[in-house]
Amino acid sequence: MIRDSVLLRRVDSVAFSDSVILGDPDADAILRALRQAGSAGLSRTEISNLFGRHRSAAKIERALAFLLQRGKAKCLKQSSGGRPSEKWIAT
Repeated sequence: MIRDSVLLRRVDSVAFSDSVILGDPDADAILRALRQAGSAGLSRTEISNLFGRHRSAAKIERALAFLLQRGKAKCLKQSSGGRPSEKWIAT
């Protein structure tokens, strides 16, 4: 019985490893896009464009913080003469 339970958990984790399910639809969408972008990452503008620019900056910020806290994404800041630009990359 215990062995069956362990095996079932392994099958479940393998089945869901490719489809990102973190419990936050916006964070899931951003993470999928970050993984597709690879090492090039995405800027905040590109992330906003994922949603057709129909997500508030606050909702995007919350989703990015969610990913950052869980170690799923990191932010690289680059000096640009004014406000630093951000590139978000999946980890």
